[in-house]
Amino acid sequence: MHIAKIFCVTRDEYDLIEDFITYHSRIFGYDNIVIIDNMSTNKTVLDVYAKYEPLGVKVHYEESYRGDDQGKAFTKYMHMYKTDCKFLIGLDTDEFIYSTKSGDPMSVIKVLEEIDEKDTMLIVEEYPWSIPNPDQDDYVDYKHTRPAKSVTKFNSLKKLTKKVFYRSEAFESTTNGNHDGKVNFGNHKYVNIGYLHFHNTGVRRMLERAKVCIDGYKYVDTTLPNVTQFINMYVSAPWQIGYGYHKQQLYMFFLMKFIVCEYYINNANRVPSKDEIRSFIDKYFLPRDVALLTTFFAELNFLSKTNPSTGSRPTQEDVNSVVFLETNYDPSLLPPYTHDLHAIPNVFVKSLVRDFL
Repeated sequence: MHIAKIFCVTRDEYDLIEDFITYHSRIFGYDNIVIIDNMSTNKTVLDVYAKYEPLGVKVHYEESYRGDDQGKAFTKYMHMYKTDCKFLIGLDTDEFIYSTKSGDPMSVIKVLEEIDEKDTMLIVEEYPWSIPNPDQDDYVDYKHTRPAKSVTKFNSLKKLTKKVFYRSEAFESTTNGNHDGKVNFGNHKYVNIGYLHFHNTGVRRMLERAKVCIDGYKYVDTTLPNVTQFINMYVSAPWQIGYGYHKQQLYMFFLMKFIVCEYYINNANRVPSKDEIRSFIDKYFLPRDVALLTTFFAELNFLSKTNPSTGSRPTQEDVNSVVFLETNYDPSLLPPYTHDLHAIPNVFVKSLVRDFL
């Protein structure tokens, strides 16, 4: 019996999927990688599947992307394969497993082998978030082209985000993102396992991935003008309580920045400064009070007329340079809900994935 199988629900993760498969297959073997694809269309992704399926990687397709369907998909395939392994480990494409006891990725196997048989829902001990580096050669168009190789620093976060995996014989179900689940017997236990989280691999890529979530859950029509999207999401219940909540927040954050830029360009023929953008974010982003919408647009219309420019009209690249400012290099522009994540990088894990690929 295999020690574990890795399950990944994914969609169009063109910059991570091959390294995800390569890294985890070196630890667990190609036969123990199960990809659950939400109908990717990106050619790079499909080419990766064609390359690795003959080596033993299993690729299944699930069309639905609504509600708790991700958790249901994980549960479905975990039950399908659970008799062939001791542990069921569900990961997002941007999550790479490691042992918190050693810098050698292969030590994950030893950690799993030493888990007491009475412990059946295993809780991840560390969940460090990636810090992109715009100075890297592969940082192009505000994103890393191969983040698993080039990102070398992570926020040192312990027990902040609950992530779990399961002993196969006790498994009943898991949730979207594997944040929780059910087992039919045994203890819940923290173990010496961490997941490197390549959540931020460049600001433009964060927006791209948030948009995939918004489109998948159909929270708003992303082809509509930014102002229309912003209003529709601001007043809707899903933006406050729905699945993919953090992606909704992130998408709203970018919409607000684009809208502020649009007003300043139309009214003053210039892009706003980072402080001007920050003033609107601080005042209007978090409250999510529908009554504030009128005030927000009135104030934006008034203030965006200050200090007009007589120069040439700003280009899209001028807008991008403000909207996609790398927030980890300027903490003042982090979305308010992530201020606590700007911590000291965890040097222990900085090259763990890169050196293993």
